[in-house]
Amino acid sequence: MRFVAFTDRTIRSRAELDAELKRIRRQGFARDDQEHEEGVRCIGAPILDHTGAVVAALSAAWPDFRYKREEEAKKTSMVVSAAARISAILGWNAE
Repeated sequence: MRFVAFTDRTIRSRAELDAELKRIRRQGFARDDQEHEEGVRCIGAPILDHTGAVVAALSAAWPDFRYKREEEAKKTSMVVSAAARISAILGWNAE
């Protein structure tokens, strides 16, 4: 697998990717901290179907100059919650 660095924050090795995927699975969402494009941040969460399979994702992105660390938890919660609501519409029951 070849890794292309878009910014100095881009994941550049299989070990880094594996660690990041493990973290994403554990926390239930992903963050892009200017890894693909300088000045752009993103939060994404999976959308699950009735079997629990990931069938899509929902994300929100914004320019870094509008980023406020104290708002990150709220933004993350909003994205994860919206993805969970869509998953429920598709028949996923987390309980």
